[in-house]
Amino acid sequence: MSILSFRYSRKDYFKKSCDGLKKGIDSFSKSPDLESYYFHFEKHYRIPRSVIEMEIKSYLAGDFDYKSGSFVKSSFSKIFHSFYSFVGFFIYVIFRGKTFSNKAKYYDLIYEGVESDLEKVRLDALLNKFKKCLVVSKVNLRHEKFDTVYLPNYKSYKRSLCLKAFLVEVIFGFRIYLIGSIKTKVNLIGVSNRLVNRILYYETLFSQYRGAFCIQERHYSTSAIKNFIFKKYEGQESTTLQKNIIQMGNHGFYYDIDTAFSLGSESLKRANDYGARFGKIVPVGSAFMDHYCFKEKREEENTKKNDPEPCYDIVCLGGNMGEYQNTYDTFFPDYYEHFQWLVDFSNEFPQFQVGVKHHQNNDPDPKELEVLKKGPRVKRIDQKLCSYETSFNSKVIVTFASTMGYEMFSSGKPVIFLDPGRRNVQFLPEGEEINDFRATSYEEFKSLALKALNGKFKVDRAKTDPLCEDSKGALNRVAKYFLENKV
Repeated sequence: MSILSFRYSRKDYFKKSCDGLKKGIDSFSKSPDLESYYFHFEKHYRIPRSVIEMEIKSYLAGDFDYKSGSFVKSSFSKIFHSFYSFVGFFIYVIFRGKTFSNKAKYYDLIYEGVESDLEKVRLDALLNKFKKCLVVSKVNLRHEKFDTVYLPNYKSYKRSLCLKAFLVEVIFGFRIYLIGSIKTKVNLIGVSNRLVNRILYYETLFSQYRGAFCIQERHYSTSAIKNFIFKKYEGQESTTLQKNIIQMGNHGFYYDIDTAFSLGSESLKRANDYGARFGKIVPVGSAFMDHYCFKEKREEENTKKNDPEPCYDIVCLGGNMGEYQNTYDTFFPDYYEHFQWLVDFSNEFPQFQVGVKHHQNNDPDPKELEVLKKGPRVKRIDQKLCSYETSFNSKVIVTFASTMGYEMFSSGKPVIFLDPGRRNVQFLPEGEEINDFRATSYEEFKSLALKALNGKFKVDRAKTDPLCEDSKGALNRVAKYFLENKV
């Protein structure tokens, strides 16, 4: 039976649906009809079967659309479109390719996958511990302190590699993909395009720029191909930070990395349940909280401020929710209900100040604004302000899904996760890890909030540290790991 026949119901318990999807993808990856496919990449690209298998599983999991309940690019009907796209891909990368010297440069640490000016300096406290560091970005930026390589997708690949891959695909690949697609009823040309692109990208990068360690910010964009090629060119370990709560579905499947620097000892538990390969998990706390809250430069900036951060009794940490998170029927009704709880609480207890704080890049949500209009005392806090500072200046923190809920546990402040109906397992644990801090009804929220506001709600660090350790010095702990483990 083809993986495309997997049936997904938006009315089912979300964990049950994700478990079924993973089971189907795992089964498909072991199909005898894929043997020649795996052999092709082993023979012509020298990429082990296990690496290609992990990449296929990651591709399929990311291709599933939870709103329609179906796969998108993997549909057999897309095969001709994918074929022409693949041919166009080769024409473009060959035309935009470059000739490189055979002399490679060596670095202590490579910071890869940088996509903005904010990101490029976020790990400075880590990079400053090393003599030679390289920042690799897919957008055109330059770091003031460290060597920078601008390597966007599809441009400046090593032309000789592109030409060789084109011949391999014309002579062998396309026929194997077509036969495999017919047998499995899955569009294998689309996934092959992504695999070949990653091979060319990382072969170009790591053949020219080599390092003992490689680190990235986003745990959800790991690649088995990247890890393999990095170590092929003398790399010791490919690593990642844990950026957020592990999301079930969407970004939650099939991570692949040698070392993951996690928020806490148990914060990656869900990822293991959904096919991740972690060589090692090293709990360090939140590198992002460390950067924004605890660095000396940040502390100096805070002392120079003329206007203090606003103070609230309750601050709700929002998120950037869109159709991508619309994975089951009750998700958005539950999401908007948690704002209704804030309105109800503010109307019932007008003596307390309640605010909603979103990310700086958040676009106002008309439905959220409509709900908040019913509570004129609930204020939308200036998005330009630092969410960490706003949280430190509040008495109680509440959230539907923000990772800052975990991060702020270490501050000792009361944190309450608002989870109408206890259905938000897309972001929150399905187990008992946060039961003491989880409100599944308005009455539960009201009770916990009043206890916290009256100083009777205490954070038990023995329970919360496994979710996120004290983040002060997190980047120093990452640096210490590299320095102590370099061969």
